[in-house]
Amino acid sequence: MELDRRFDAAVREELAVPGTREPQFALGLPPALRETLVAFGPDMQAESYYCDRMPRMLVEQMLRGDDPARRLLWRPLRADGRVAEALDGLQRALEGEQLSFAGLTGAGSPQQLMRDRPTVAAMAAPTLLGSGVPLVGAWPGERDLINAELAAGADPDRELDLRLSGGVVHDLCHGVRRELSGPPIPWMVAEAAAGYLGTLAWPRHTFPEVAGEAVPGTSLFVLVGQGLARLFGRRALLRLVVEGAALPEVFGGRVAAALEDAARRDWEARRQVPFARDALGALEWIRLADEARGGTRWADEAVTDEDVAIARTAVRAMFQANVLAPTYQTHPCEPDALILDTGACTLSRPRHPRGVFGEPAFWMMPPNLCRRLGQRRIVVEKPALSQVDELVERWTSSKA
Repeated sequence: MELDRRFDAAVREELAVPGTREPQFALGLPPALRETLVAFGPDMQAESYYCDRMPRMLVEQMLRGDDPARRLLWRPLRADGRVAEALDGLQRALEGEQLSFAGLTGAGSPQQLMRDRPTVAAMAAPTLLGSGVPLVGAWPGERDLINAELAAGADPDRELDLRLSGGVVHDLCHGVRRELSGPPIPWMVAEAAAGYLGTLAWPRHTFPEVAGEAVPGTSLFVLVGQGLARLFGRRALLRLVVEGAALPEVFGGRVAAALEDAARRDWEARRQVPFARDALGALEWIRLADEARGGTRWADEAVTDEDVAIARTAVRAMFQANVLAPTYQTHPCEPDALILDTGACTLSRPRHPRGVFGEPAFWMMPPNLCRRLGQRRIVVEKPALSQVDELVERWTSSKA
């Protein structure tokens, strides 16, 4: 296919550059990207991005140069670091839904994965996008930051653990690369499922307690994932990344058609890569799925433990901000206030003075919970992170 040939030509050119090492893993246009490009039709920008720019950046990132940041990509991972903790969390989350860790990662256990693919580069290689897209967290500006911190005396193992663990775990949560003969699931849904699973495994990769440890700017994808898991079940959502299940199989034909149509409309409206550029429309995606499933609407259902968990995440999500420091990162923050708007089914906070994206921050509050609370606007001044459980109990109590 022409797209594959174009990708391969870019790789050959990059591998021929003096000082480039031979690849230790397969390089090729990820099938999910190829089939999306085919389905959306000719688009010069998207084809250039995925068939030319991305493979060149991947080769440059993984196979060229010997600066300290690049060396971290091939440095053995610590057995007691964030990646190891997240892998254990992944296994627990999947086993809780009777799903296979091997189906997601290709390894029988976290321990086997750490033995067989002991570096960030090796872990990322067989994932959904690993053969054709550079690792998140190690793009040029981020490597400059890592190199500066290492030059200032940062411990290499700690720097790897802090800066690179989130990206490689996120890649793992997308599942292994699979051949396709048609379009993949909508990229919004794919990112939602991967982000949601990553948060189940190790929440701090989404909601940081330490500056630099989170995958930046991805929390609203987790919101979409939470909504879909609540509407269709956690196992159904996770089957998309663990088993490569088809969307109609897990969500039903009507919902699948609605989400696929939404993905096409979104692409036609903006024509900007990547395919899932952001999740600022998270509430609309969830509303669309709720309507398309038919039957009783979420707002009319009884409040469940999953609703309470969403409310807890909503509060937690207000204690973070996307900043430039100096690269794009998600940092912990202390909000001036929390605003619960039951009519809009949202929890929000005022704009963060250093925030650069997704401001003012917001999260969905379950519509059935908001309906029970009645039409209200509740403001909590100067909240503390230690108040999360107290606030959730106050808002979800049957007496609220």
